[in-house]
Amino acid sequence: MISYLHTTDQVTVQLSLFARYSTLDFTPDVLGDLLFNGIAQNASKTDTAGGLQAEGVYHLSDAHTLRAGVIIEVDRSTSQTRSQVIPLSPVTGLQTSTTPETIVDNGNRTAESYSVYLQDE
Repeated sequence: MISYLHTTDQVTVQLSLFARYSTLDFTPDVLGDLLFNGIAQNASKTDTAGGLQAEGVYHLSDAHTLRAGVIIEVDRSTSQTRSQVIPLSPVTGLQTSTTPETIVDNGNRTAESYSVYLQDE
């Protein structure tokens, strides 16, 4: 995060930029997880966010102080998941093969958030 603050007798302004990054990587014990849980999942997930916050105060008179602000944030997440599973019969629920099947489930999402306020104090 980085911020800038400027103040005069009548006006105060603050601008801030922020960012966040997080990651998760999981690698299973494939044989142990398959035998014990019936699934061995390899997962890699990341999340990156960034935004801007701007706020200001203006002393209009002794009876009025105007305050305003805006926050804008964009958040992007990515998921790459590969699972090995032991195939089962949908009818009997019994194992149908000794060879694990691989299921891939990858995806991305972007979220945006916008907020604005105005206040007469």
